[in-house]
Amino acid sequence: MSWARRAFDMVFGPCDAIRLTSFRALFCYTLALYSLHRFQYAGEWLTTAGYHADGRVVAGQYPFPPLPPAWLPAFAVVYLGSLAALCLGWRPRLTIWPTLAGVIYVTFVDRLSAFTINQLFIAVLGILALAPPITRGPDGRETLRSAWPLRALQVTLALQLFGAGVCKVLGEWPGEGDILWHQVQYMYMTEAAAWMVRTLPLWAWAGLQHLALGFELLAPALLLVPRLRPLAFLLALGMFGMIAVTMQHLVFFALQMLSFFVLFADEAWLARVRGALRRRGG
Repeated sequence: MSWARRAFDMVFGPCDAIRLTSFRALFCYTLALYSLHRFQYAGEWLTTAGYHADGRVVAGQYPFPPLPPAWLPAFAVVYLGSLAALCLGWRPRLTIWPTLAGVIYVTFVDRLSAFTINQLFIAVLGILALAPPITRGPDGRETLRSAWPLRALQVTLALQLFGAGVCKVLGEWPGEGDILWHQVQYMYMTEAAAWMVRTLPLWAWAGLQHLALGFELLAPALLLVPRLRPLAFLLALGMFGMIAVTMQHLVFFALQMLSFFVLFADEAWLARVRGALRRRGG
């Protein structure tokens, strides 16, 4: 078989669906936590009761009109209900569409109030919505008819990490040792970050900074080689755990990014974990 045919089969041929379904569950749980947090301010963000800058001043920022306050409970029931069903795996090919529509609406009703991670939620839900059906064989094994959604999401993670590293190289990260030390003291600074700034020496911050940079630049290779993936998982847990602990509200970004690493997890291990969870649940 030629290399071109092997590459085609790897991208478009059938594959085990457990990585994709596990990722879908974790990714949607992350979206649920993020949505519940943001819905604390839903009246100000999504309805006419809140402040929205004049569209004539910020043209293009408000493609969707805000909701009348009386409509907010109905919107919450539809959006959060479909998201809950998606998290639980109930008819995912149906429930993903109102979830995607809801995320698009809450993002673009007031783009100035939305966070960057909203864009990734939209892109990933779009890929999952367009994914081919998952079939179940005689042995009960779930199979994805075409692997392209899995490959697209795997490439997304590798490019995100590598792109972040390249941006840091083009900035001042390689030549300076106190950039991370400064960054954790910005507006998102937590109590844990304040303690770390007072306690850790500057050389420790420089080491963490360059370790994160090296991980991002080497991420495609670490994820591509199966034997190196445990190292990638460990570094990712450390880096995004650090972000979650030291930067307020960025825990949702950290959880969003960590969910992607399930796409590279060992399929047999995922099957054992899923089996253990099912036995424990009933």
